[in-house]
Amino acid sequence: MLLTGAGFTKDFGGRLADEMWAWIFNSKEVQGRSGLAVALRENQNYEVVYSQILDQVSISSRGHFDASDLRAI
Repeated sequence: MLLTGAGFTKDFGGRLADEMWAWIFNSKEVQGRSGLAVALRENQNYEVVYSQILDQVSISSRGHFDASDLRAI
């Protein structure tokens, strides 16, 4: 068994969490979805934002986010 820590893939072209957030946030898909861009600006943990979107899209179509936000992130 090989246990690796955060940043292990950095040497192989991977991104650290803050770099991944910036990459997602600056994508044209996210910038084209103002509610999604605001959510990511307010919470830089992109996994939490993704989870919130996933929950809203699967529960109801009346939430703040929709399927287009899910595809963008």
